[in-house]
Amino acid sequence: MAAVLVPVYAYDQNGRAGLLLTERTDDVEAHRGQVSFPGGVREAGETPEQTALRETQEELGISPEIPRVLGRLSQLWIPATGYTVTPIVGIMDGLPDIVPNPREVARVIEVPLDDLLAPGAVRQKARTEDGRWYEIPYFPLDDSWLWGATAMMTAEFLTLLGWSGPEAH
Repeated sequence: MAAVLVPVYAYDQNGRAGLLLTERTDDVEAHRGQVSFPGGVREAGETPEQTALRETQEELGISPEIPRVLGRLSQLWIPATGYTVTPIVGIMDGLPDIVPNPREVARVIEVPLDDLLAPGAVRQKARTEDGRWYEIPYFPLDDSWLWGATAMMTAEFLTLLGWSGPEAH
């Protein structure tokens, strides 16, 4: 079992909200170089909320008292690791001081929710794995892409905000 925080914060003075993501280093055990939410494996006796807040502090230096937990999104099984992940939505009044853990976080990515909600925000990318061809939906970011489990969690969160999903082609 694992948990991640879906950190939503006041992005600017105009009332826009943003989503805080990380790009994982090449030194971590799983999902190297991928864009993800802060999170990790639950420790004995922890709730998913406690795990998400603890991992966010370990990865980004954000005190567990800062995010206000709104609730959980749907649990998601990650085949690559075998973990079931519980996404926890937490909001912050602004972007707190961030001190990325250099062993786990290559960089911090701030994304305005408007960018993710915009028409055409979801694209398709062809990928071959184990001799199989896939069309993978993803959200393009400046110089990377948000895909896989993190994109699925993001899409569920955006749907709760009224997003109707990618346009039909």
